[in-house]
Amino acid sequence: MKVSDNIEKYCSYFQIELEKISSLQSERLYKKILIMAMLDTLAYASCPSEESNKKRFLSFIDNYADWPKKNHVSLPQLQLLLANETCQSKLTMKIAERLKSWPLETGPKDDPSQDDEIFSSENQQEKKLREEEKKLREKSTYKNLLYAYRNHLVHEFREPGYAIESDDAGDKPFYAQMRPIESGLKTWELCYPLGFFKKIAESSLNKLTEYFRKGNIDPYSLYRDKIGSLWRR
Repeated sequence: MKVSDNIEKYCSYFQIELEKISSLQSERLYKKILIMAMLDTLAYASCPSEESNKKRFLSFIDNYADWPKKNHVSLPQLQLLLANETCQSKLTMKIAERLKSWPLETGPKDDPSQDDEIFSSENQQEKKLREEEKKLREKSTYKNLLYAYRNHLVHEFREPGYAIESDDAGDKPFYAQMRPIESGLKTWELCYPLGFFKKIAESSLNKLTEYFRKGNIDPYSLYRDKIGSLWRR
């Protein structure tokens, strides 16, 4: 079979499976887990030599997903990470002030990029603290949070956070405002809706298909066992 035929066969398989997932009469959780399993195997096809699943997944999202704000920072998530640090941070106070200005109905469009002024002067005189804040900021980017979301799905069989997601939540990440009875304090819960999962899967599959076509790469050769039926690569 020609390489071009294998490319079409491979990509059509995932397109059909994605349609099947969408048509399932099952809970949202199950659909998200199945789509995430699909993203994992597509990520492997995009970078089979990378041993780290996390690095492979993040690289795949960076290079193939149609997600302009993947490197934006979730301020509520960063605020929570900073709250676990023992040292007092000026950035913590700046984030608190920024979040106070959020309206009742808001979304990730209000979250900053990594070159936003809120990060421009974070603890310039305290190198150790500044480096730690940068690490926490990277953990709080949308793409890294998607990987954390993935881990909750596949290892804990649940969606992280407390956001309430409706069936018509759309295809973009959003925040839900919550007021836990215990504290009575307002919290912002970030949610990645099912429509977003579908959009990421479709866009990344399309771009990966073009990558295979331009490079004349047989996707099946990337998975083929080299020594009998050895499970571990």
